[in-house]
Amino acid sequence: MEVTRWEQGRAEIDQLLNQGRLERVSPNRDHAIALIEQAHKAILSAELLAGTDDTITAFLAAYDAARKALTAVLANQGLRPTGGEGGHAVLREAVLAQLEPPPRKDLRAFGWMRQVRNNSAYPDPERKTATPEELKDAITAAKAIITVAEAVIPVMPVYGQ
Repeated sequence: MEVTRWEQGRAEIDQLLNQGRLERVSPNRDHAIALIEQAHKAILSAELLAGTDDTITAFLAAYDAARKALTAVLANQGLRPTGGEGGHAVLREAVLAQLEPPPRKDLRAFGWMRQVRNNSAYPDPERKTATPEELKDAITAAKAIITVAEAVIPVMPVYGQ
């Protein structure tokens, strides 16, 4: 059975569009699949680096894998963040709006990953950077996010249909 219109989260997505935090673009399944492939490569990089003392770079790769997977879900629908402040946060908001309920601990992990990524990518002596334990958790979470994206891309229609 093919889904012709995705109703879950429609009000939230419409609000994000009206606020200018999301924009409509040409839906692109091929681009979404390419992003998923990039996400898999980023996870491999994170796992390779996890065996070194470069925890921050490994964490950034795991975060990037999760970000690309969430971006793929929206690209498939013809949506994308407009960029600027909070551009990555809107990925989580938009995907959660459309896929929760049921509760999605795997998708929610992107929130803490984003904070650790910001602290690690823009270091400040007042904030801690990624730890080896957070890296391990980020790799697990990113893999789960990729799995969710791979499952929903084939069934989610273009937004607005």
